[in-house]
Amino acid sequence: MLVVLWTVLMVMSILVIHEAGHFVMALLVRLPVRSLHLGIPLGPQIRTKLGKYPFTISLLPFGMAVMIDEEMMWRIPLPRRVLVFLSGPFANLAAAIIVSLVVFGPEEGIRRGLATVVLSLLGPLMIATGQVPVSDISGPVGIVSISARVVSIAPIIGTVMMFTIVSAALGAINLLPIPGLDGGQIMMHSLVRLGMPKKWEQWSTYGSLTLLIVGMILITVKDIVNLL
Repeated sequence: MLVVLWTVLMVMSILVIHEAGHFVMALLVRLPVRSLHLGIPLGPQIRTKLGKYPFTISLLPFGMAVMIDEEMMWRIPLPRRVLVFLSGPFANLAAAIIVSLVVFGPEEGIRRGLATVVLSLLGPLMIATGQVPVSDISGPVGIVSISARVVSIAPIIGTVMMFTIVSAALGAINLLPIPGLDGGQIMMHSLVRLGMPKKWEQWSTYGSLTLLIVGMILITVKDIVNLL
């Protein structure tokens, strides 16, 4: 039970790093942050403040969001928007390398960290070309299950290994040009800049997020069935 809790905290820390990247960059480009959310915003929630920002904590732990002023987002120059979108994935990729450096030292750490990042960036292409079966894709439940088994065998090295893998994977996935993900946001904002109607961006994002949620539900069901 302690191993599972430790693994959940590890995964949550990766999500926090991702959103912290967005948060810090939003402040740097002077983009107003409206609120912070820890956990999926469903069911019972604790509402408080983190500094001057409204902060919501949900009992469903997986997920975190930094809500940015959307109207202001569209007003700032496109390069600044791109920096905000890239900052989350880059924070995850950087965290994977930094943790490897701290634990394994400069030479081994940079080798392990870069290898993990490169494999994560190539991961979507390997899935698209069939080199990695779609059935191997795991959601939060599967990630926690696999991570817990690895950590129980080798607590320190296992935690480091799973942290770097999951962090790099989250960063790489969010760079994909799929509406709703950070890479998709860059693509859609660029298309709007080139003349595409703004409402098309909204429709594409809502539709894509719906498909992503349905996909995540199916993957989660698959992960739960595999545990039974």
